[in-house]
Amino acid sequence: MANATPNGSVPHNHVGAVLPTIPTIKIGEKQTLATSEDHTSIDYLQRAQWLRAAVLGANDGLVSVTSLMMGVGAVKKDAKAMLVAGFAGLVAGACGMAIGEFGLLCALSMKLS
Repeated sequence: MANATPNGSVPHNHVGAVLPTIPTIKIGEKQTLATSEDHTSIDYLQRAQWLRAAVLGANDGLVSVTSLMMGVGAVKKDAKAMLVAGFAGLVAGACGMAIGEFGLLCALSMKLS
């Protein structure tokens, strides 16, 4: 694969996103990559952490609410009671996650200041 297309544009990766270019600095015969100080580069590690947290949080929520609904369904055969329990579990889980994230961010901001 060539570094530039015939018309001089930046090559694309397999999903069609434009790849960022990092300038090179020549020092003698060696070429080294310069650090990119602009904010156009993509931080894949940060994106991976966010995606990991989202997937694991969704999985945890699904397992918790499903278990709650199955428990209510085993005791009472009413579909309305199962739906109410599932919705209550969904709201309680969302509130718990929000309060936990708020506490984490407050503690982090206090530590940084």
